[in-house]
Amino acid sequence: MLRKLEVKDIVTRLGYIGPPSLKVKDFSRRLSSVFNPGCIINERKGEVNVFARISPGYFSYSNAIVKFSLPYPLQKSTQPISAPIEAEIVLIPSNEYDFWGCEDPRVYRLEDSYFMTYTGRGARYSERKFFRSMAITASSPDLKNWKVQWVFWPAFRTEHCKNAFLLQHRGNVWYFYRVRKGKSFSLRVSKLREMPKKTDRLTKVSLPKGKEVLSKEPWERKIGWCAPPVKIKNDKLLAFVHSVDSQLRVYRIFAVLLDGKTMEPLEITPKLIMAPKTIYEKFGDRPHVVFPCGTVKVNDTIFISYGAADSFCAFAEVGVNDVLSEMVPV
Repeated sequence: MLRKLEVKDIVTRLGYIGPPSLKVKDFSRRLSSVFNPGCIINERKGEVNVFARISPGYFSYSNAIVKFSLPYPLQKSTQPISAPIEAEIVLIPSNEYDFWGCEDPRVYRLEDSYFMTYTGRGARYSERKFFRSMAITASSPDLKNWKVQWVFWPAFRTEHCKNAFLLQHRGNVWYFYRVRKGKSFSLRVSKLREMPKKTDRLTKVSLPKGKEVLSKEPWERKIGWCAPPVKIKNDKLLAFVHSVDSQLRVYRIFAVLLDGKTMEPLEITPKLIMAPKTIYEKFGDRPHVVFPCGTVKVNDTIFISYGAADSFCAFAEVGVNDVLSEMVPV
């Protein structure tokens, strides 16, 4: 057992946003939660564009995705970020794969477009045994106008396919995702022949079988990819992974260093490097959760956007070298 249920939190908090802080354009209903945000940083404009999951009522579990912007860089804080903040809905349920919700967006840039891969909660979620939640990818030229493009289909039956995103590296296209069958969770990557072609309608893309990169430890209930890995020197990629223990089911974070050529794990943090410790991370609709969906490398620092307690959008940062110094070979 390489990883242990021990915490050494090395992440600096930068504040959070709750539902009352957002003023959502053309939507007058009060929000129950705003959480699990992805992000894109525009250093030239000095802003971070945030894409967050919103819900008007937690137990209905109907979700959409909003966009709002904050000044960048943020200051060290565990307090709410000043309100009100103007937000706009950019993606709502629109097809059989996301009818009950668009969840947990990972936002990133590839070639000349922006992409958002989110989890769709399907129209027959409560009835089906397999393919209940699927990863869907939308594209945008400007971060404002989004068009749903692809639903990625694993090579085998699974209850869910989520925690997913595309990555281009060294001329190759990789698809990161997590599958589940019963109590078995597997973090996988599949190498695609090419980038899927954009079309005018939602297209199903069949994934190659790929390979398992990580599996859970005996003390864990599940693990999942957080966000697209950041590129560091010597052709290596640094990725964050969420970990949920079997006893209390607390969401915490560890990191893995990947080989840029093969996506094989090279090093890992044996201890969890981020865990709920503030009030907004410990208390909400789903207590004791830190759930990153966005990681952006700025110089030698990684900016993190994450969901806190299934209720808040929160932000943090950690030094690349601080993470690397905690790692041991796999």
